[in-house]
Amino acid sequence: MRTLFHITTHESWIKAQKQGVYLADSLSKEGFIHFSQLHQVLSTAELFFSESHEKLLLLTINEEMLSSPIKYEGESKFPHLYGPLNLDAVISVDPFQKENGKFILPSQSKVKKNF
Repeated sequence: MRTLFHITTHESWIKAQKQGVYLADSLSKEGFIHFSQLHQVLSTAELFFSESHEKLLLLTINEEMLSSPIKYEGESKFPHLYGPLNLDAVISVDPFQKENGKFILPSQSKVKKNF
């Protein structure tokens, strides 16, 4: 199983559960949902969420279960999902926050897993 990751807000995840599908703002603005490979998660978080005061979550996604096409793009081969994220492809949802001023992966966090 190949896993991908997506950082989102608690509010957006609750909305997705009510709708039955996850639709990031970037899907309507850019035509795709930004994902990360494991080695890209922390740098993505620091770049785009370092000033965020929202409750963040890290979605772990089974790439094989995605119903929309995924493309690896750019020099860094970032995965982009060209369509909605089907919720059954999400295998875990974990709190994603800073500890001691830096984002850390949930597996390394002291925060309770599986939000």
